[in-house]
Amino acid sequence: MTGIEAIENHDPIQDICFMKGQTLNVLYDSGATHSFISNYCVQHLNLLISLLKTSLIVSTPTNDLVITSRVCLD
Repeated sequence: MTGIEAIENHDPIQDICFMKGQTLNVLYDSGATHSFISNYCVQHLNLLISLLKTSLIVSTPTNDLVITSRVCLD
């Protein structure tokens, strides 16, 4: 499957990206409305966290809910 076919089918694409000089394994989902980063990556990369005024509830493809009040901007 090509990258274009994966995007058209909303299939996730596993790849590598670079952030702050570090190599990260990532899973891209072109159909997703939100992006998530692990707490480990946030701490390892020394990224800033901001608190939301209210919690954000995100529905996942497995019908689970992710509830968070923290956001990593930029």
